[in-house]
Amino acid sequence: MDIKHEKITVQKLVDMYEDIRFIFSDALNIVKSYGYDENKDCRTVFYKLASQATQTNVILFHLIGEHFGDLELWNLQKFENEEQKQIFLRNQLDFIVSDLRENLFVNIFLRFENFIKLIARSQGLNGEKLNKLTKDLIVKLNVDDQYKDLIDLVTYIRNTIHTEGFHTKPDVTISYKGQDFELKQNNPVTFYNEDFLHFLISEISEFVMTIINTNDVKSISLIEHTYVGLNHIYDNEE
Repeated sequence: MDIKHEKITVQKLVDMYEDIRFIFSDALNIVKSYGYDENKDCRTVFYKLASQATQTNVILFHLIGEHFGDLELWNLQKFENEEQKQIFLRNQLDFIVSDLRENLFVNIFLRFENFIKLIARSQGLNGEKLNKLTKDLIVKLNVDDQYKDLIDLVTYIRNTIHTEGFHTKPDVTISYKGQDFELKQNNPVTFYNEDFLHFLISEISEFVMTIINTNDVKSISLIEHTYVGLNHIYDNEE
């Protein structure tokens, strides 16, 4: 795959993340039309929370585009000249963009993991390893086998979060939808940028919708989300 790290404009980030949000919100509207409870059913809650998480990033990028260069915080820095200031700001913005990308992926991954476990349980499947559990679910629901490669790609990328973006396992090439994704041992994942994030999250959304539309899942009137029955009130231990 030819996608490499590249500099990106804030406007392109806004457009890209807005597109991701529309993917989730459009999917949410489809699933809501099936009559599932918007606040209780994991099929609607997945898309609702994913859409909200993406919208947070859209708002942050709007704020960055409008105010980043004018923050009072920068007045605390001592710059020798304007060029030094601009280099500093570009470096800071690179860190922020990278962090927001990682945060969104982790957010979506955790929602996806919980969704898979709840759907699997509704089908009589259990397991702690997301990769195997999802593949078992793919077989159980007779879903297209190509999604097994997607699950490999998602879980390998997830594992690199623990290793600062480096792939530490043996070399592996994952082929998915006509593209080859090469992960080299003890090397950074060079194709992981905003374009790849957009691609990966779009595929996750499509896969989730495919699962929901299988007869065995779609016919269940309620598959409760983990949040049902929980609150944020804690007993006073004193």
